[in-house]
Amino acid sequence: MDLTVNVFGEQQTLSGLTENTTCEEVIYTLAHSIGRPGRYVLLEKQDRESRPLLPSDRLIHVLGNLKDQKKDISFHLERIENNENITGMPAAAPPLPHTVSESRFYGRMPPISNTAQKAFPMSGPSTASLPAYPGVIMRPGSSLGAIHNRAPPPDYAHVMEKRFNSLSRNTPVNRPPLTNACFEPMHPSTASMPYEELERLIEANNVILEQQRRRIYQLDLDAQEDSRELMQLERQRENLEEVLRPLREANWPQRYDAAYTNAIRLKSAIERTKGAIKDIQRDIEVKMREEAQLQQQLFEGMRLEDLPANQPAQTIHQGMKAF
Repeated sequence: MDLTVNVFGEQQTLSGLTENTTCEEVIYTLAHSIGRPGRYVLLEKQDRESRPLLPSDRLIHVLGNLKDQKKDISFHLERIENNENITGMPAAAPPLPHTVSESRFYGRMPPISNTAQKAFPMSGPSTASLPAYPGVIMRPGSSLGAIHNRAPPPDYAHVMEKRFNSLSRNTPVNRPPLTNACFEPMHPSTASMPYEELERLIEANNVILEQQRRRIYQLDLDAQEDSRELMQLERQRENLEEVLRPLREANWPQRYDAAYTNAIRLKSAIERTKGAIKDIQRDIEVKMREEAQLQQQLFEGMRLEDLPANQPAQTIHQGMKAF
């Protein structure tokens, strides 16, 4: 299923929504696509009224309810500035024990450089696919009502400012635990690093993250290319099977052997017929020669009977010569 969201005036279309897709995953995908760190909320707007969606809301169910109610609703992604409260959003409350674990997509995304933005261009209306995101994790003893009382996590700049102040004064600061590896100290002496060293460390980690993003993107493209090639080979194999199936059913090898044997038998019969014809021709020639001899003898006998008795033998010889 597809979902169209208005992101800062641009229509973004997300595909691949399932029944388990939550509002949190949609915000995570849109935040990565635009490359702007910060805290975001997904609003459901109708005319002049707006209602923020909870991170655990299932968008398929929300869209189904709106379809049943026949309401014309649009979805908007809004950024939450510091100390800003969206209309209709529940007020922040102190963290409760055993509540829902902190969402890992608010404000944890480092800035994306120009190289990464070129690798993932986003211009005008586009389509994005939802990643495989685990969603909200419920701890034992927690309830869904705790989500309503939980304040959104601080953004990236706010967390880094508190962290720098803590490292500079070497005093503890009440902040949520950072689970992202790029923000954790890489060496025991990080607490004594100056601001420039911290910036270089963060920049180095950002470069590594950007390289990993490019590598994952390239691997995804290679996998898609391999899948397309495999699909084409499968289709070619199916087409060849369709062509060869009637040939196999026709049993051409046996038919060829039978035709070859019949051809040999016909050739032998033709040779025998030719020999018989030659024998008959020889017999005809012999009979024709015998007939000619008999006709000549018969003609000579008839001439001898017709001649007078007193005609000399020379006349007979001349007559035979003339004949």
